[in-house]
Amino acid sequence: MLHLKSIAHYRNGVCGVPFHVVLFKDGKDTMLGIKFDNSGDSLNVYTAVFNVEKLAAGDIAFASNSYRGDVFDEPIKGWIKDFNDEWDRKATEGAAMLTAQKLAYDETVEAA
Repeated sequence: MLHLKSIAHYRNGVCGVPFHVVLFKDGKDTMLGIKFDNSGDSLNVYTAVFNVEKLAAGDIAFASNSYRGDVFDEPIKGWIKDFNDEWDRKATEGAAMLTAQKLAYDETVEAA
């Protein structure tokens, strides 16, 4: 059973591909998933998954701390969708609040 612990998004500026980083539990193991934005290229799955405890011990070896990204891709994509939806909701609420504050400010300036 997979359980999401945390998620973040990185844009990488102008010289790299954006990606999400996901920490999740797979049973008793804590895993790190990196999902790169494939920009609509549905033929490829750009997902890397590592065991966090092995990373902390310096183990980055293939076949020791390497996992099939396609196995974890669907749950990671679901978590990313939920994260993005929540981000969009908060951005919309924030924009509405800023608009209301600006309108209130404009009314105050006009009244002066």
